[in-house]
Amino acid sequence: MYRCLTIALLLTLLAPACSRLDGSSRWISQAREANLEADRAIRRGDTQSARTALVASLEQPVPDTVNPADSRMVKQDMCFRLSLVEMEAKRPEEALVWAKHGLSLGQQQDLFTANLYVAMGSAHEALGQEAQAAEAYHLALKINETLLNQTLENEETP
Repeated sequence: MYRCLTIALLLTLLAPACSRLDGSSRWISQAREANLEADRAIRRGDTQSARTALVASLEQPVPDTVNPADSRMVKQDMCFRLSLVEMEAKRPEEALVWAKHGLSLGQQQDLFTANLYVAMGSAHEALGQEAQAAEAYHLALKINETLLNQTLENEETP
């Protein structure tokens, strides 16, 4: 009985805070929860549940209040995670599809794009497509080199 009252009180106190969340905060929270659910599923060895959580989140409409660059990064991270899930499930063709989908959302000199090129390289490698794998890995390496140089330059600046 005490536990039920505690849960009811907690929900009553949290309801106003949750209602204040704007659409972008809810979208980000939902994406974070999908990633956590995927992590839990992967730890259980349940790639199907991980896939389902990530795909459902990826398919959620993005609120207008979300910055397009932020939307791209979140979606690309989900595509990267989906590619990893597919590789874990020994499905490199599907991993390649997710990596390509993520890259189709836009390519920048950032970690999200580099991760997708690494995923693409892994999928090509698993498919025995060495030249395509090397090209994808090279693109990821170039981005990571740029990011490293930027970081080193920023550290040198007082």
